[in-house]
Amino acid sequence: MLRLTSCLAVLVVLGTALFWLQYSFMWSKVMKRLASFVVILAAFLATGGRCFGAATQWEQPAGGNGHWYEVRLAGGEITWSDARSAAVAAGGHLATITSQAESDWVFQNVVDDPSYWWDTTRGPFYGPWLGAYQDTNAPDYSEPAGGWRWVTGEPWGHTDWDHSEPNNGIVPNEDAVHYHGGGGGRAATWNDFPDDVQNFSAGPYAKPFAYVVEYNELPGPPQPDPGTFCPLFCPLPPDETNNVVVMVHGWKDSRALFTTDDENDLGNTNMAVNIQNELIAKGKTDWDVCTYDWHEDAALNGIELAACMAIKLINHRLPCPPPSQRCKAAAQGKGQDLANHIMAQYETDADVHLIAHSLGGRVIDEASRVLEQVGWNGNVHLTFLDAYTPDGWEDSFGENATWAEHYYDVDLAVNTQDDLTFAYDVDITERPGPRGSSTSEKHKWPVRWYDSTIGEEEDDGFPTSMESLDSTEEWLSPSKYQYSADSLAISNMQYVNPVDQILNTSPTGTIDSSSGQVTLGTGSPVWINLELTTDDVTNFLEFDFEFTEDADGLLSVYLDDELLGLFYERFALDGQQNSGKLFFEDDFEAGFHVLAFRVDPLTDSTSFVTLSGIEAGYLTVVPEPSTLILLAMGAVGLLAYGWRRRRQAA
Repeated sequence: MLRLTSCLAVLVVLGTALFWLQYSFMWSKVMKRLASFVVILAAFLATGGRCFGAATQWEQPAGGNGHWYEVRLAGGEITWSDARSAAVAAGGHLATITSQAESDWVFQNVVDDPSYWWDTTRGPFYGPWLGAYQDTNAPDYSEPAGGWRWVTGEPWGHTDWDHSEPNNGIVPNEDAVHYHGGGGGRAATWNDFPDDVQNFSAGPYAKPFAYVVEYNELPGPPQPDPGTFCPLFCPLPPDETNNVVVMVHGWKDSRALFTTDDENDLGNTNMAVNIQNELIAKGKTDWDVCTYDWHEDAALNGIELAACMAIKLINHRLPCPPPSQRCKAAAQGKGQDLANHIMAQYETDADVHLIAHSLGGRVIDEASRVLEQVGWNGNVHLTFLDAYTPDGWEDSFGENATWAEHYYDVDLAVNTQDDLTFAYDVDITERPGPRGSSTSEKHKWPVRWYDSTIGEEEDDGFPTSMESLDSTEEWLSPSKYQYSADSLAISNMQYVNPVDQILNTSPTGTIDSSSGQVTLGTGSPVWINLELTTDDVTNFLEFDFEFTEDADGLLSVYLDDELLGLFYERFALDGQQNSGKLFFEDDFEAGFHVLAFRVDPLTDSTSFVTLSGIEAGYLTVVPEPSTLILLAMGAVGLLAYGWRRRRQAA
């Protein structure tokens, strides 16, 4: 027994060590990414479906049944029985797949998204629950393939079993169905699995954390009791006509950062109350300020995770997802819940500012995705504070917001100082204030710093939020954001006269260049190709544009074959505005290039956009003296190392 216990202890330690060794620590950042640009972006459907919330319709003209389908995240693992009850409570039922056409459409348009699957690495992928179960009392019941039924009572016929499934396999009584990619990737195939695997002792198996809901008719958005509106807590009673600021804590115990006045906690203050008081002082009584508490779902079971990783060393095919995926599942589910509460309480033209620390960044990013899907008309502003971004999360955070920003600290915490692709990134490591000495306190520093900017005159932080500034136009102006960490230099400017440099145009739509500017009018897609011949290397483009009709068009901009930006008419301001600097993926060398503008109509209304002020250039970063010193020290260190190796060789 002692020997067995020792072996298990070694496995636990080894598994935990292997988990941590997959990360590399970031000691410092010598140079920051040049800049990020504002992307005013709205996704539109290219699949023939229409969306309401996260639900997509399989339309009858396209050969469908007219039903709506959506994947719901549970905020953590969920049993099949609980998923079935949740689907009914939502106004639908667990999805039933009764034909090959339905199987193909639902998988391709609804289910094939990594957000809904456990990636168990080298083993099978575990996807959402479906509405099939095995009736052990049925006359045709037998293991493993007899007695299967749909929850709706539809005839059991079409199946998409994965290879060798159903098998009533590793654990007994596998009597429910979920999506299962046995070949190591997402697939439209199924697996039989226990309703609640935790009732068995075969090991720490992962249950699905999502389920597919099918609606015959689409229900309205959820309507929480406005008297409680839990779990949002607001210092002042919410007014349904207001805009809203919501603060979201991160993993485990960071919720106290937004809601306590503990003077011993490195000067921590109550950010929710401070923001509310600041807005009242400014006379802005049309904003609610709230906090969102999800600490029960944010706390991971460390002992369970360590045991899971250790057992996986014995059999890598055991469905034990890494902690980052468990975090992602819990946070995305709560993000959908947060969006539902906002939709139930506020009108669709309300402005929304979501502020989150660490893992809470996944919550607010998911909430912004849901709001964007339902066509939210108000602005959505995301503020990430030391966002937790494992597994490439930084490439999507902020994509669905009107504007996003990320304030981070460079410390020893893993995956919390990545630049976000769709956000304005600011390193506040060296800002004055109570940063603390431990990694944990440094990780919390961006929250304390952001709170310290409330009521101050700053070029970033809370004073640049849309609720703090005097107007939406001032908030959307890129000129208010100053890059304090580095000095920027612009060179190699090249101007494009759109009238004189037209290469060719689309045979459709309307193109008018008589006024010295170019106006594109839709009549199906309309596009224009312009010549851009540069004398030197360039890495950004910017231009002025103006949508002149109250329509619903989408302007896309390309240089050669690279998409630089998308601008959605619904979110455009009145009058002429600037695109901001659109940075290229890689530098463009001097020479001939094709600059293309295209406008697509998203409704029957005609969209008109006028283009002018087109210019390209090269933006460089001039390092501060401290950065130059670091570079010099690094060079001296390399020279010293080489000299020492030569002496040893001699």
